[in-house]
Amino acid sequence: MLLLVIRLGKFPQLMLVGYHPFHTRNYHCLPSLTARRLSHWYIFIYKAMLGKLPSYICSLISRRIVSGYCLRSHAVVLLNVPTARTVLGKIAFRCAAPLSWNSLQLKWKLSNLVPLNVFKARLDATESEAVGTCSCG
Repeated sequence: MLLLVIRLGKFPQLMLVGYHPFHTRNYHCLPSLTARRLSHWYIFIYKAMLGKLPSYICSLISRRIVSGYCLRSHAVVLLNVPTARTVLGKIAFRCAAPLSWNSLQLKWKLSNLVPLNVFKARLDATESEAVGTCSCG
């Protein structure tokens, strides 16, 4: 279906409305840009936890020290969140990465670190559950 629209006014334009080439028809099946950036963020944090990034990045995050009390968070891999006084400090990797990881752990509850490919597969499965299944064939 092709519809030609002429927009009049200060800047006249000729627009094609309703035209979808073949390669752009299934873009609604892909995850949103926000979801892709968030999954890349989680993968970056996980690589830092595994030590697969340069040492200056890996040294910015540390695991939370487990207390002697038997709490529900005792069996979960959590990161230590340093305090920051400024907005710039709160969005820095040192503070933002542990906050993001700990919020992910509220849903996943990983008790130990799994291989990177398993983590990516679980992240993709979680993302596809949130988006839903595509029925565009």
